Amino acid sequence: MTLDEAKAEPRLSGMVLVNNSRLSVQPVTPEEWAVIMELSGAG
Repeated sequence: MTLDEAKAEPRLSGMVLVNNSRLSVQPVTPEEWAVIMELSGAG
């Protein structure tokens, strides 16, 4: 999934990556990970 896709997903609006895309390593909550996996087709 792309950064643009993550930014367009309302369920990820609080994610660190969406709010500060300069970070190369950042925390991801279990809920955020579940959404990412779902949207990527892997979940």
